[in-house]
Amino acid sequence: MSRYEFLVTDMDGTLVTLDIDWDELREKVREIIRTDHPLKPLGPSILETTEGNEELRKRAFDLVESEEVRAALGASPDPELKAMLSRLKSRGIKMALVTFQSAKPATIALKRLEVLSFFEFLITREYSLNRKKQLSIALERLRADPRRTVFAGDSFWDVLAGKELGCYTVVVGRNLEGADLYVEKFVELEKVFF
Repeated sequence: MSRYEFLVTDMDGTLVTLDIDWDELREKVREIIRTDHPLKPLGPSILETTEGNEELRKRAFDLVESEEVRAALGASPDPELKAMLSRLKSRGIKMALVTFQSAKPATIALKRLEVLSFFEFLITREYSLNRKKQLSIALERLRADPRRTVFAGDSFWDVLAGKELGCYTVVVGRNLEGADLYVEKFVELEKVFF
């Protein structure tokens, strides 16, 4: 029996790589909000740079969501991912997803990947644009012990959130300092933990 009973994962760049040119999108957002801010991470940076200007904030997030939806519609089924998540669910592993994307594109992408049903719920940017807060909500809703939870992400912010909350923190696709483990592909998590 594995010591891990819960899996929380980021979506884009971790579970799947969607066709979004984030640098180009940041440049378009910079034009809308008239800033030279690096906009990393994008969502929280939009909040910060548009404080007090709801119209600009809405325009920026509308642009981001339209690009997210376009990319989500390009997702296609991943039989290896689907089989892995199906096996985990059949073993009683409870899974949730956290993403800085909004609910609409996240749901579209997961449906197109044919994996939406494996997640207990999604925590999207409508809940929070703070990864630690998102992960905290997910752990609470799962009633998960962080020490029995694997958290998979692909960014420095994911590593910080996972480690601060006490999860076993895995980075997918690139090796980042501070993570407990690095894997090349998300599906490798099954043989390591479950």
